[in-house]
Amino acid sequence: MVDPAVTPLWSQILGPWGLPREWPARIAIAIAVALFGIALTRAGRGPIPFGWSPRLRVLVAFFVPAFLSLAYVVFYLRGGPRIIDATTYFLQGRALDQGHLAWPLAEPSASYRGRFLVTHDGTLGGLFPPGYPLFLAPGFRLGAPLVMGPVLAGLGALATAWLVHEIVEASGPRAFTRDERDFAVRFAVLVSATSACLRYHTSDTMSHGLVAVLFLVAFAAAARARRRPGPGWPLLCGLAVGWVLATRLASFAPVLVCAVWLLAGASWRSLVPFVAGIAPFAWLLVASQRAVTGDPLASAQRLYYALSDGPAGCFAYGFGKDVGCVVEHGDFVAKRLPHGYGALEALLTTGARLRRHLADVANFEPLFLVWLAGAWRLDGTCAPGARNPIGRAALVLLALQVLAYAPFYFDGNYPGGGGRMFADLLGVEHALFAVGAVLLWRARPLVARGASLLGVSVLAFGLRGVHEHEHLRDRDGGHPMWDPAVLAQAHVERGLVFVSTDHAFASAYAPRQDPKTGIAIVRYRGDGHDRMVYEALGSPPSFKYVFEPGGPTPSGEIVSFVPPPANPLRLEAEAEWPALSQRGGHAWPVWTPETCSGSRALAVHPQQEKAQVTIELPVPAPGAYDVEPVVHHRSGSSGRGELRIEGTVFTWTNDAASTGCVSLGARKVPFATTTARAEIVAEGGEVALDVVLVSR
Repeated sequence: MVDPAVTPLWSQILGPWGLPREWPARIAIAIAVALFGIALTRAGRGPIPFGWSPRLRVLVAFFVPAFLSLAYVVFYLRGGPRIIDATTYFLQGRALDQGHLAWPLAEPSASYRGRFLVTHDGTLGGLFPPGYPLFLAPGFRLGAPLVMGPVLAGLGALATAWLVHEIVEASGPRAFTRDERDFAVRFAVLVSATSACLRYHTSDTMSHGLVAVLFLVAFAAAARARRRPGPGWPLLCGLAVGWVLATRLASFAPVLVCAVWLLAGASWRSLVPFVAGIAPFAWLLVASQRAVTGDPLASAQRLYYALSDGPAGCFAYGFGKDVGCVVEHGDFVAKRLPHGYGALEALLTTGARLRRHLADVANFEPLFLVWLAGAWRLDGTCAPGARNPIGRAALVLLALQVLAYAPFYFDGNYPGGGGRMFADLLGVEHALFAVGAVLLWRARPLVARGASLLGVSVLAFGLRGVHEHEHLRDRDGGHPMWDPAVLAQAHVERGLVFVSTDHAFASAYAPRQDPKTGIAIVRYRGDGHDRMVYEALGSPPSFKYVFEPGGPTPSGEIVSFVPPPANPLRLEAEAEWPALSQRGGHAWPVWTPETCSGSRALAVHPQQEKAQVTIELPVPAPGAYDVEPVVHHRSGSSGRGELRIEGTVFTWTNDAASTGCVSLGARKVPFATTTARAEIVAEGGEVALDVVLVSR
């Protein structure tokens, strides 16, 4: 890694630049050189004639960006979803294909619960809204879920061209020449296809690509409704805006305001079918929240963070000293929100998002100005007394999107995804970018303008932008943490498969799974949970999926594995995270010395004087057991702890000078059922439970 102290200032500001080492970037540079050649050779000539039929043009406009997104899946994603958000969407799409917004939680629950999954009243569900899983579900029905991203890329390019067409038509017959109209539509498709950030968001299973297309459809349908009054186009606009509501709630208000503004300019009566279009998706969102949380108005995301993170209320849409979750976003919060989330922190977080988003539109920050200028100059294209409101609506959309996410503390930026909170805007920005390419520098030939702008964009990706996507490709061992091809190569067609990562579980698990007829996925806990779930499922053939980042088998491998019986039964406390409930503080897994069991423990941190966390303690069958808790003494903490199990109380005081694990001694505890609720109480400081040993 280059030492920042000796890195040139321009490199620290603009990011890494360098000659390409791999073929995608080399192809991009070759294309850029060709585009610059076209710009020079066509500098004094008219547009390049196209003899293609309209149907062929549509097919090309669909399949070129779709193919590029498919290539992104293969080369950068290596054939599967990569970040935890994407794998959770993947799981929710599969579940929705099977008819589940939430599904029954089997026992022992720790073999199924985990990161980004919400537990409530015996059910399990994903924390994300249902809009994007609804789009993914048909892909699972077809047996090709990852094809939905490339399909979305093709639809997005067509929707971009449609919006450009509506912009041109709204400007009047004299605003653009025929050549300019044709050029703007075709150029919009090329801009959409060559946006590297949009390639990611139409490849990995993230919701922003869908929202970007829905923004386009909402704008284009509203613009068409202004030209052709009737209920159909406002209804389509409402369906698009409603789908945004069921996909990304914070992005709903900006597009709602702009859509209402555009529709009201035609007729207030058009708002009736518009609202009718929103209604079914509002119902879907309410039904999903009721299924996952038990409350139709409760956010699944907030419930998840209330059970898994802290301090209380950390996952807030707003400001305060306790805003910022220290488990999921710990490094970010420690570095940027040491005193909470206030006006200054909001300004810096928004600035970080905008800085990344500038390059997302066309791979190079200065090109961001092209769409802004195009949107600003649209009114000047109309006849005297007329107006084209789409440009101003796009600028308002940008401003509202920035404001809508300002109260959210986490910037959400990561390699490949760019400034992802603003990625929803990319489609509309690409349409206005194409219009700006026509309206600016009109003295220059169209083809020369377009080839020059596109050449700069593609060259910037080849020399700089590609490094972000390579970083995404190489993270976490450079491969998805679950690869179904590994099972096929090992000829594993049925049985029980243990996986050790949250990514693998979300990528492979299905609510309807039977190890007798297919593959059943559970979490590998390395303790008694594994034996109990193995026996609960009928002791089927069982395997373990081993994935080691940087190991000799980058895609992972399948090994035979039968959880051994044990007495005493060892139940790791960290396997019970997220907790079933927590009050007055929060719990999370922490690393422990090697002398402790499993090298991790479940720490409970009081936010107030006392914290109470409830976890599950399963046993093979009802009856009396000898229960022996082992606690971890956390360095620097002198907290007092209690563990309450079925009326039996274990107490201890943390030894701040020690970092080892000690037993609290065994006591006989009667279990009326196979699951008990264990309460961990921390008072005066942090305490940690390492493991519970259970024996008959």
